[in-house]
Amino acid sequence: MVAQRDQLRKRFKEWADDMSHCAKKMRCVTDNALVNQSTRLEQILSEGKLRIDGIVGDQIRIRDQLSSFVSMLSNAQTQIFGEPGRPTPPPSSGTSQTLPSNRRQV
Repeated sequence: MVAQRDQLRKRFKEWADDMSHCAKKMRCVTDNALVNQSTRLEQILSEGKLRIDGIVGDQIRIRDQLSSFVSMLSNAQTQIFGEPGRPTPPPSSGTSQTLPSNRRQV
């Protein structure tokens, strides 16, 4: 009976050691997986940040171009129609404007 008990203790200890070894392996695999996943997430975030920075840069360039275009249109409008609230300046003295006549020449 004592021999059988000792045999069971020995087998239980071996089993416990195997389980401990398996648990260590599982922790190692899990830790490696977490590190790999964390590294990949950092890479994805970095790539996303670069894309967002590029989009923001494009938006700034477009806004600047639109602002320049609006300013150019405003200047052209002022040159053509005069400033809002002020009468249109008369044409230059060096140019003459002729209006079409409804009369026929005979």
